[in-house]
Amino acid sequence: MAGGVTPLTENLALCAAVMLAMVGSGRQNLASYISYRVDKRSGAMIEGGCFCKEIRYAIDDGAYQSVDCHCTLCRRIHASPYVTWIVVPADEFRYVKHLPSALRSSINGTRYFCPACGTHVACINAEHSELVDVAVGSIDDAESFVPTLQIFVDTRLSWLATGNDG
Repeated sequence: MAGGVTPLTENLALCAAVMLAMVGSGRQNLASYISYRVDKRSGAMIEGGCFCKEIRYAIDDGAYQSVDCHCTLCRRIHASPYVTWIVVPADEFRYVKHLPSALRSSINGTRYFCPACGTHVACINAEHSELVDVAVGSIDDAESFVPTLQIFVDTRLSWLATGNDG
């Protein structure tokens, strides 16, 4: 498909492979893991999803690193001057409503987005596949995740570096 977006069958296979990796051995029932794991856990959850609410995810509650990424890939894919992510261990993240489509954005990076509304919700980098970068803008309570680190500042837009407080 044009623009590097993989066909639906490849998207489902890729998402299933990612979820199986998250499950660990891959022997558990994937459908029940996706749909019901959140209901079987106790404690608070961080929840989020896409604009149209077709994609929903849950993250085990915890203190996660929040990072502003200024790389050119994030800027282009999100059509934004930078993207704020939280970095979550893969075994603490799960989709609870529908699986996203996948976009292979680089040799090591795969972005996950809603095929209906286009919202990008996550990114997994093959170099640290045990982590999921979750777009803070897709978290229901995004206000709670104040960035503590700036990365790829060498490609940060110059007008951000000088500030633009109006």
